[in-house]
Amino acid sequence: MLYLHSLRHAYPEGAGFFIDRKRGHEAYTFLHFFEGIDLLVGKTLIHTEPHACMIYRPGAPQYFRTDTGLVHDWIHFTGEAKPLLSEMELPLDTPFYPRGASFITSLVREMESEFYNKRAGYERLSDAKMTELFVK
Repeated sequence: MLYLHSLRHAYPEGAGFFIDRKRGHEAYTFLHFFEGIDLLVGKTLIHTEPHACMIYRPGAPQYFRTDTGLVHDWIHFTGEAKPLLSEMELPLDTPFYPRGASFITSLVREMESEFYNKRAGYERLSDAKMTELFVK
């Protein structure tokens, strides 16, 4: 089962925003960037295309920045992610581009609502939606 720790959909950040987590985050981090962004992959700074996604492993260094501001979906999660991510052949700690990204924000919005309202069964529903996100 996958467990959400925090998340936001279509979250705006201002000009000059950056993340520099040299020791990463304690949880997995999923990111979906609406616009291109400067992103450190290994020791190389690259500029992504719009709708790039990243899944960082717990503890993996994270660095990205924007001079102009950005909108992104983000999720911190834990649980049995490794088998699912491996089965779906999703790369870790490197950007990838899903086939069509229009479904991502709506799924994150639904998970966000469940997470913050904490209705009965929200963890099971969130797990199902995370699985859907990674399968699509």
